[in-house]
Amino acid sequence: MTEVYPNQAQVKSDPELAGLRRGWMNIFQFRPDVACLSNNSISDNVLFCVYEYADQALFTPPIFDDFTAMDLVQTTLDSYFDGAFGYGGDRDIFVDSDPAIVIAAWCVAHGGAIGSNASAGSVKSAAWVRMKWLARRIHSVENYADHIIAADVDGDGLAESKRSGNCGSGIKGAGEWSSNWWDVVSFGWKDAYGNALDYRAFRCIAELERLLGRQDRAKLHSKRADMIRAVYYKTFYNPDTGVLAGWRSKDGALHDYWFPFIAGIACSYGLVTAQQGNAIMDKMQAKFSEVGYSNYRIGLPGNLVPIARKDYAGGGVMGQPSKDDGSDSFQIYENGGVTGSFVYFYLQGLYSLGRRAEADNILNAMLGGYRDGVYQNGVGSGVDWKRWDGTPCGYEGLLTDTYYALTAYMTGRLGKGVPMPTQ
Repeated sequence: MTEVYPNQAQVKSDPELAGLRRGWMNIFQFRPDVACLSNNSISDNVLFCVYEYADQALFTPPIFDDFTAMDLVQTTLDSYFDGAFGYGGDRDIFVDSDPAIVIAAWCVAHGGAIGSNASAGSVKSAAWVRMKWLARRIHSVENYADHIIAADVDGDGLAESKRSGNCGSGIKGAGEWSSNWWDVVSFGWKDAYGNALDYRAFRCIAELERLLGRQDRAKLHSKRADMIRAVYYKTFYNPDTGVLAGWRSKDGALHDYWFPFIAGIACSYGLVTAQQGNAIMDKMQAKFSEVGYSNYRIGLPGNLVPIARKDYAGGGVMGQPSKDDGSDSFQIYENGGVTGSFVYFYLQGLYSLGRRAEADNILNAMLGGYRDGVYQNGVGSGVDWKRWDGTPCGYEGLLTDTYYALTAYMTGRLGKGVPMPTQ
């Protein structure tokens, strides 16, 4: 038997990190029948999750001789590049699929170069890059990056989904389905999460192009990243709440339900200044206290206030509200349900701003949950989502996204930083 997790000497000697030892490898759920990493080994393979596997694979020691977690990521990308089907494949709708693939390709190209003993960020030496694979696949990666550019229909630098995000544009006055991972929350048009990933993706592919000597393409992608950063804060900042909204719909309205992961990804990726980020996080932390949520052992709610019926998908989906204000289904599934999924961003956002004590408070509690197995209990058990008191309200039973938060131990607590080029 082989234990596979980073920073092994320190982790193994610290009982408080037992959850990291137990949970680290759970993210790598592989479906051999489709040759892709998936939600779990008998569930959907999903395009827009691939970067999560890739990020964690960067810090994962070899599984055994000559085989790494990154090999699973590379195999997954090769499957998609060669035409495999996956959820999120309609990239005109799901704006997070394109950047997820691009970011994962950057991670594969850098292989295990970052590792547990090196700092994250741009890897300067081409000798560390899997150049042969990259040269063979760069045109496939460019296809995804070019699709992001084509989705910027108004030329402001931000990609727009074909889903409008307008209130009540779904079934019988409910909302539409989503433009991203949060499938039944009516993210659409200008999506704050998707465009944050786009920013990172353009930074990543610009560096890959430079490594291949394709300077014109590198300049194009660097410019696109700069365009996103220039407009991100003013597009999504909500002066009424002091935090970032989840999306700006086609009719121009902001849709803000106090999403912790939106605040977190903006701070993690440097899309806001330190002053802006701290002001946003002050508001978020105060909101957690106001609504009375502190059960960090089971993760974080996706949103801290109820999502209105007009902004949540209809048709009998999980968590669908009947009341207009969404209060009747609050805390169920994606209407404020608690999960380990996407907690990475809030943790990393706090760590990136130097707010270590606040981040450690959440991560330490979650590590206890990982240690005790609260994030999985058999496919179909529903423990991937919970009410605030811990009652299951999900469906997968084991969802790989819930283990991505463990990456914050490396990138946040140990200060490695988000794996991405700085320019």
